[in-house]
Order: sequence, then C-alpha cells, then structure tokens
Amino acid sequence: MESLAAGGDGVARMPDGRALFVPFAAPGDLARIEIVEERARYARGVLVELLEPGEARRTPLCPVFGDCGGCTWQHLEYSAQLDAKATIVREALIRIAKLDALPELALVPSPQPYRYRGRARVLVDSGRVGFRRHRSNRICEVSACPVLLEPAEEALAQLARDCSGAADPSPQPPGRDEEQPGVAPAGSSGEWELFVGEDGRTRSVALDAAREQEGASAPALKLRVAGMCIQVSAGVFAQSNFLLHEALYREVERAVVGGRESTRAIEAEGFDRGEDTRLAFGGGEGLLLELYAGAGFFTLGLSSHFARTLAVESHPRAVTDLERNLAEAGRSRVEVVEAAVEDHLAGAARARQADGGAAAPPEVVLLDPPRSGLAPGAAADLLSLAAPRIVYLSCDPATLARDLASLCGGGYGVVDLRVLDLFPQTSHVETLVTLER
Repeated sequence: MESLAAGGDGVARMPDGRALFVPFAAPGDLARIEIVEERARYARGVLVELLEPGEARRTPLCPVFGDCGGCTWQHLEYSAQLDAKATIVREALIRIAKLDALPELALVPSPQPYRYRGRARVLVDSGRVGFRRHRSNRICEVSACPVLLEPAEEALAQLARDCSGAADPSPQPPGRDEEQPGVAPAGSSGEWELFVGEDGRTRSVALDAAREQEGASAPALKLRVAGMCIQVSAGVFAQSNFLLHEALYREVERAVVGGRESTRAIEAEGFDRGEDTRLAFGGGEGLLLELYAGAGFFTLGLSSHFARTLAVESHPRAVTDLERNLAEAGRSRVEVVEAAVEDHLAGAARARQADGGAAAPPEVVLLDPPRSGLAPGAAADLLSLAAPRIVYLSCDPATLARDLASLCGGGYGVVDLRVLDLFPQTSHVETLVTLER
C-alpha cells in the first residue's frame, strides 16, 4: 500500500496503473487483495491476508473495529493519521481548486486520540443499540466505545441496558440527565443522541421525542467555550471533539479578528467580556457576517470584536438556543436571521446590486457549512458582497476545494491554511481557511 485516500481506504497501484482502493489497509502493508470491483480508472478490493504489516500499522483498541462504521483508522498510528489528513487537504486544494501557491499548512492535533468525543448519535433497533456497520445501514451492536468521553460511554452502556430490558442493579449514574424525555423501553427503535455537558451531566435522548418538544421544554445542556456557557438543545449541532473546543474557538478567533487584540489579551487585562470590550481594545467598527451560526459557539465571543454581527441560521431549535445564549451573555449588537444561508446571500446580493454597492461590505464573513458545503449559486452571491476577508471552516476537503475554486476565481487568495484533527481514528478532517481580496 502506498498511501491513504480521502475516504479512508488504503491506496495501491495495479500493474496497469489504475488506483486500487482497499479498506483497512495501511501504508507499507504487503497484503493479498481480492478485487471486488473494476472500473476504467480504478478498482476496489478487500484485504484477504496481511503478509507483512507496514510501519504505520498498529493494533486497534476497539473489538468491533472493521465491523463498526464509526472509526476506520484505528489500525493506524496517530502520527500517520495526521500526516495523511494534511496530505488529503493539500491534494484536494491543488487537484480540485487548482491552487498551486498555498501557504504552509499548520496542523492542530487532538490533545488525545481516544476519549475525546462528547457528542454522538447512536441507533436503537428493536432493543439493540449501536452504530451503523461499515458502509451499511445495518446496526453494529455496541455497549462501549473507546473514542467517547467516559460519561458518554457510561450513557451508551446504560442505554444498551435500558433497551435490552436487562435489570440494572446499580443506581443511576452520577450526572445522568433526569429531565430526559423518558428511558428507552425494551424493543424501542430510533436515533438517540448522547451528549456531555460542561458540568459533567449527560443527556441521552430519543431525537424523535426531543424534536416534538419546543423552546424551554426541550432538554438542553451547556458547553463552556472561551469562558462563556453555550446552551445546546437535543438535535442541535455541536462539534464532537470536546477536547478541542477551546483550541477551535481560538483558531477561528485568530482568523476572524486578524491583527486586532485577541480575547487572550482582554482576559489578561481583567476586562469584563461585555460589549464594551470592543471599545477598550479598539475593535472593528464594521460588520461580522456569520453564516451557519448554530447555537452560537463562535458568535458569543467573536461579536465582542465588532460593532455589529449578523448571525444566519436555519435550524429553528438552534435559533432558539442562539437567541437565548446571546441574551444571557448580554450581546445586544447581534442580529439573528432565521433563514437558509443561500436565501440570505441571494437577498443580500440583490440588495447590494440595487444600491449600486453603496453600502459598506461586511468586514469579515465567517462560514461553517455542513459537509455539502455552499449550495449552488451561493459562492457567487458571497463574492458579490465583496468582504475583505472570508474565513471558511470546513469538514469536507472536496466540497471546500470546490467552493474555494469559485471564491479564488473571483479575486480571493488563501492567506492561511490550518487542519484541525477533530476526528481522530477516522478519515474526517476539519480545515480552516482564511481568504483575503
């Protein structure tokens, strides 16, 4: 095996030069492979026998590794995972976005490669609990997971006991959320969310039941980010690697704020993180446009640097969380827009065209889209806003590269490039890109 592909497979070359993709292979492996699919430009195979392991290979910790689809890289040393992710991002930007002159890529590893995940979704199927099998919708039954934080793993084990109907002689685990909407009865089915709050309490809820609850009645826990508490309701997106929350916020803050004084300096001087902070440190007089704002993970802190912040989010429950979090933090200079990002950008582009571009553009645009990236046409509308700086946080290198091709073709250049390993033991990678006109 020569390398690792963006989807996680090992890559080798066939005698005719075609790429051969093999799940659970490692660079340097010498193995016997069975070809299961052949195409004009590539082939797929399965590892039948490992003849000689590569130097990057190690023994996975999880007993269901290879069956469970949650992790596909537990057979790799962590340093090899990091090297592969940096290569995957760089090659995507060169191959898809056609960006040859890239800045040096900075890498931010997870503080630890296991026990990092504080949020997870699990399947319950006729009393069985687990994750989806590798490349399948069928369930891989589990009651333990080495990438989960210990409280989340305890919640997983409890859910498995509840659903199986097994008697549990132990008392309810400390910190288990007593306000959750019921305990999973034996034989139940659906998708459940496990979530660890900043105080150690855990939430284990059926998402279908949680979606039926509105406003303050919905079960919610809080995260602590940059000294502030952020409420996140069941079903609302939150980054899963809780060990990297602070570093992720700081990296985005550095990219957005640029040369201004950071909140590290603000805290060192003992200032209250209220809205007068911006004036005390000469913050920007312009507008921050935040797209896909969620519950306010970035909004609360970043808004203290700007005279105005416009936060756009389409998920109704996330909007409820965002508005509550802003009110509790005293962020009155933030306007929340409940709308699809592509609809908001299209409206903003039309308004800017109507006034001939007389209105000042946003000083910075921050976007953190889903894996699919920007919707068709949204990149062109974003270009029309003519913001001096765009900060793009992406969880998919291919869609990131596609969007950067449009943005850089419209006059932006990449001035900073960072890879954050929010998903150890998987091929998923988070990339932070700063663009300037």
